[in-house]
Order: sequence, then structure tokens, then C-alpha cells
Amino acid sequence: MTQITQISNSQIILEDVQFVFARNFSGRPEKYNRVGDRYFNVAVNPDDVELLQQYGINVKLYEPKATTPEQELKMQENPDMYTPTYFFKVRVYTQFSMPSVAIIYDDGALGTDDLVESHERTYLTNEDQLGMLDDMEIAACDMTIARRDPSPDGQYARLNLKNAYIHVVDNPLRRKYGF
Repeated sequence: MTQITQISNSQIILEDVQFVFARNFSGRPEKYNRVGDRYFNVAVNPDDVELLQQYGINVKLYEPKATTPEQELKMQENPDMYTPTYFFKVRVYTQFSMPSVAIIYDDGALGTDDLVESHERTYLTNEDQLGMLDDMEIAACDMTIARRDPSPDGQYARLNLKNAYIHVVDNPLRRKYGF
């Protein structure tokens, strides 16, 4: 579960980030999303909800609901898969500057404090590359989120990705061919 390492009026540092729902780093249009708006949702430990709300963060609760009898049966058979989840939304704002994003290819042998060799990492340098993150299998993620006070007509703090270090499950073919 996502751990809050540090929180202040200007930033939030998270470790072991757990994403919920589909990530939209590419900015694709969706039912409630304009073209070009990039975002993702972070799962929150229920014990941290009150702390985040004290800093003006809009924490929401997702409670799965069965819409068909088949789905109701699945929910009864696997109650652990359908537990309520607290989450908040983070924007990936690229208009004036790119957030710093490093992808670390991890075969499972890389320790937390191990030196990451240059062939095991990639830095995203333009916003078109962010879309790759939508489809990658993320093993672990640590990030810093910039927190801005609400606009005069807003109620909640604005959260923008500042930097992220993303460990993705490595593909053996990528190692073989070098990309």
C-alpha cells in the first residue's frame, strides 16, 4: 500500500505507490477527461485519509457495486478483490515543464539501495514518451507530488507530479536486444 514518507504544504513524497484504475499518462480522451489531460489515481491507506484531508487533498472512496447477478456472485466468491478503496487524483502537468520520470528496468534482483546501471534505466525527456507508462507493468514506484493551494474558486489542493522513479517488470527480450 502507498506510504506517505513526507507531507507538507508544498509537496508530498510517496513510496511504494499503488495505482488504482487505468493510468492516463498519454492524455487520451475519456468520458470525464479532455484530450491532453494527463493523470493517474493513487490508492491510499485508510489510516492516512484524515492526514491528507488536513492538507486539502480530495480523497475519494470507491466502493465496488454489482450491476449484474453474475458480478454479485463473483463479489461473494472473492470478497478480497472487491474491497472499498480510498484514492486521490494526481495530474501530470506538462505545459511549462516536464516532470522528471525515470524508468528502471527491474528483473526482481535489484535491491532498494543497489546502484542502477545506465543500461537498466531510461529517463523520459518529452511528453510523448509518457504514454508508455499507461501499458507498463509497474513493480514499484516512488514519487514526489507538488502540492499547490486551491485556486480562489477551488475547494481542494491541486496535485501535480514532480518526479517519479518507476520500477517496471523487465522483459527478457528488451535485455537481449538492448531496447
